[in-house]
Amino acid sequence: MNLHSNRILFMVAGILMMIISTLAYSFSIMNQANEEVTQNITDFSRGSYDLLIRPEDARTELEHQLNLVEENYLGVGKGGISLEEWTDIKNHTDVEIAAPVASIGLFTALDRTWMMEKDPVEPVYYEVEYSTSDGYQDYTAQEKTFMYDFGEPHLRFGSSFDVSSSYFGEDLATFNFPVSYHQVVAVDPVEEGKLIGQDFSPLKERAFDPNTGYFEGKEGYASIMTLSDASVPVEIRVTVDALEPLTDSELAEIYDHSVEGNPILTMAEFPEEYAELVEEYLSPKRLHNPKTLELSPSDNHFPFSEGILYVTEDGKLSIGEPDDLPHYGQASHYTAQRIKFNLEPVDYIIREDGSLAVEQVGLDDYYQAPIYREMHEEVIYEVDEENKPLNDN
Repeated sequence: MNLHSNRILFMVAGILMMIISTLAYSFSIMNQANEEVTQNITDFSRGSYDLLIRPEDARTELEHQLNLVEENYLGVGKGGISLEEWTDIKNHTDVEIAAPVASIGLFTALDRTWMMEKDPVEPVYYEVEYSTSDGYQDYTAQEKTFMYDFGEPHLRFGSSFDVSSSYFGEDLATFNFPVSYHQVVAVDPVEEGKLIGQDFSPLKERAFDPNTGYFEGKEGYASIMTLSDASVPVEIRVTVDALEPLTDSELAEIYDHSVEGNPILTMAEFPEEYAELVEEYLSPKRLHNPKTLELSPSDNHFPFSEGILYVTEDGKLSIGEPDDLPHYGQASHYTAQRIKFNLEPVDYIIREDGSLAVEQVGLDDYYQAPIYREMHEEVIYEVDEENKPLNDN
């Protein structure tokens, strides 16, 4: 009888301990949740709010339907509030920070060449392949870039007139760097600095360019700051191969079969005939023992960097002043950035299931990458016959 009673007492005690333990655990969970809610409300609540201010007619039909603002509306570059309206907003008693952002447009990175060292007399073949990515797929340039360099100025045969005209030769092999497009926006340095805690004082500096002769107080280049995560989305694959020297009789054959006895004229104006010359007389000269380099822009190569692009001894594409190279140089065209590109809005389509779709509007000529927004050129300033800026307006 006592054994049975003790067993019942132990069972009751065990049940009570389980209930008490469960209640204690439940109270602990409730207390922890309460602390988290209190912490979130206390630590992360805000007494201020961010407001996006635009003209009343700026909303698109899509925004009216979905009650959302397109994330890339800034890229359109149309509309906006006036400076007077911005001043009124900034002076309002309830406004702490009024940071305007104005879309200037898309600009290309500096139009220039990149270089690598070479033997000045050793016959060599270069083949350059450019590629880019939209974050989803990689695209390779459709235009083939090559150079047959037999060591003399009249013994260099490029894939096109542009390739040949940008090629230095001698102890440097130089090629044009592909075009890339980058968004440029204008901000108020003081207000934007207060908003994100960034020092924008360099934007107040007046730029001087020795190539154009602009001085402080005259119209010239504007200072640009680049986002730290901005990059130039270009990859380069270089194939280098040795060549068997051209004989005098082979060179004579090339000239004899060129239009008007001129290989350069044939290259520039008769590409099909030139391709036949390359295939018959130049391609067989390759020894087919190639070396390949995979080049990516270095971490300090930003869209508007102005240093010299060069391949280092360890096969990296760097930018700056190549101290380890005795001779270096590049061809660049600063006035290429006198053209800006304006984007049209994305033409979204709302499907029956409520999802969004975008129709392709074309293909990029260089990479054959799909295009989903129309882009239009706008010339900012004109140049004279010597390619010098005309800033009369």
